[in-house]
Order: sequence, then C-alpha cells, then structure tokens
Amino acid sequence: LQQAAGLRHVRRMNQIGPALAADRLQFSQLVARNLGTSASSYFAVTSTGNIYTYNGTVWTATSLTASGLRGIWTNAANDVFVVGTGGLIMHYDGATWSTMSSGTMSDLNSIFGSSTSDVYAVGTSGTILHYDGTAWTAMTSGTTKDLRGIWGSAATNYFAVGAGGTILAYNGSAWTSNSSGTVTGLNAVWGTSATSVFTVGDSGTILELNGTWTPLTSGSTADLRSVWGVSATSIYAIGNSGTILHFDGTLWTALNSRTTNDLFSFWGASTSSLYAAGAGGTFLTFGPPPTTTTPPTTTPASTVTTTSPTTSATSTTTSPTTTSPSASKGLDAGEISLIVMGAITLMIIITMLARGRSSQSKH
Repeated sequence: LQQAAGLRHVRRMNQIGPALAADRLQFSQLVARNLGTSASSYFAVTSTGNIYTYNGTVWTATSLTASGLRGIWTNAANDVFVVGTGGLIMHYDGATWSTMSSGTMSDLNSIFGSSTSDVYAVGTSGTILHYDGTAWTAMTSGTTKDLRGIWGSAATNYFAVGAGGTILAYNGSAWTSNSSGTVTGLNAVWGTSATSVFTVGDSGTILELNGTWTPLTSGSTADLRSVWGVSATSIYAIGNSGTILHFDGTLWTALNSRTTNDLFSFWGASTSSLYAAGAGGTFLTFGPPPTTTTPPTTTPASTVTTTSPTTSATSTTTSPTTTSPSASKGLDAGEISLIVMGAITLMIIITMLARGRSSQSKH
C-alpha cells in the first residue's frame, strides 16, 4: 500500500475458515493489554453467529448462537464480551461461552470497556447498557437514535456515535449530546486521548474532536465502518467496496486494499502488523514492504557543452580511457651488450662513409 508513511503491502487476503458469503467479520477492538501484546491471538465475530479465534497458526470456528453478532470487546484472553441482535450479550472466561442477561431486546451494535467491571454496550433506539462486573444496567442516553459505535479512553471519558450525526459524551456520571455539525450517520469512533477523537460515517464522513467536532476531507464517498490508529499521525478508516484510508496527521489518503468487499473492522498490533476484516469472510493482513536492494552507483559520462553565437547544445561524450605505462624494471646484461654492439657498428658505418667522401673530394 502506498501511503504518506511509506510503502506497505497486503500480505494476505483470504476467507477465514468456513466463513459463508453472508458472513461479515468484526474484530475485537483490542488494546495493548488485551491478549498480552501478541498479534497472533485474537477474536473475530460474524453476522451469522460464529466466532473465530486465532492462535497464531490456525483459525478455529465456534457457532455461538443463531443471532447475529455485531460487536466484540476483549479485556483479556479469558475475559471476552460479544453483543448482537435481540439484546444478546455473551461472555468468554477462557474455557466456555455463557449468555448474560442484558435486560433489553434492542439490537446491540458495539461494545467497549476500560476494565472487566466497566463495560458499555450501545444499540438501537438510543440503548446504552453498563456492566459493573456483576450485572448489566440500562442508562439514560437522551436520544432515540440508533447508536452504532462506542469508544473510551478512561472510565470518565466515553463517546458513542450513531444515526443522524448523533454524538454522545460520558463524563463518568451522565451522557450528554455533542454538536456534530452533520446529520449523516456515524458508524464508529476512536481516539488517542480524551481531547483527540475521530468518528467516521456514511458518504466518506470523518470528524475530528479538537476542542469542537470538525469535518475533515476524506476524499471518499464510501460509507466508512471503522476507525483505528497506531498514533495521532497514523490512523486508518475502512468501509464499503474495500475502502481503506490513511491519515498522517494532516491528510487522508486512499490506499489499495486489493478487494472490493465491504470492510467492517480494523485493528493492529503495531505499524508493521495490521488487520482488516469484512464481508464474505474477508481477512486482510498488512506487513512491511519487501527488502529492496540499492542499485550500484554508475559514474556518469562527462558532459561537454558547446556554444555557437546562435544556438546552444549539450552533447554527452564518453571520456577516453588512458592506461598508465608500466614502471621500468631495468636492463639485464644481454640487453646492455646488444646496445653497445649496435652503437659500435653504427660508429664504424659513419667512419667508412666519411672516408669515402674524403677520397672523392681529392680526385
């Protein structure tokens, strides 16, 4: 993938196990403490009631329910929560899955928490539930809009987003409405801190909280389903038709996902280990680019510039190669003798020629 941070590559794109064409995968929204710090162990849920676990080598499928699963949050490998249609909430203790009493029949779309005794689930008709480690309790949201996403940085700082541009904020005691400046549906929310939060939604909508909620230019019209980042300068938004966008702290840039399937969830363990999941059991992994070899440096030919009064042209010529003479190794005795004999012979010839001319001049 080409992005502002450098070149990245789709490392693998396939279907997870026996996932059906109708399955839409949703990753656990893991944080650093979840499942240790390993990128080789995580969970994914599907719209057909299946949950998939990955141990670093293979995926294992478990059919949990006939209800559709819509969200998952992992506090630890033995402390996993999932939510779904009809008020479904299930918990995994590391060995077995069990159904929890939610007290509602509303469809639950998303779940997030700060600890095993501080978990929130949101759903249709403004439903917000809180788990205190013992029981789930309904909260007053102040809205009847469907809520689709929730995220928090601490027990006293949560955000929920949903239909009609709804944004709710929780300060530890009550939920209040934020002005989003849009009526477009919002689908997911994520941030780096209580004061740096991003939400994404339909028609390429992206808002950033930096004092107030401000729209950002995404460059896309696709419905965006999930947002997640490595840092404030490396954030990803994904959505319909294989859309993946990257934010470098200044601009959003479209990346090539190599799929046209709708994507619903994004997560990463580091900048070199990123994952996306979506419709039809689609599972994408992203890794660093292959190692490239720097080509050898080639010395350029010399450039000679010739100029005439009316035209100027530059021609390229290759400088001739010159070879330095070898250093003298000295003369041996035989070579010296030959030189001396040659010199004596030359002197005799010169003397004879001189005598011949002298005789001619006397006559």
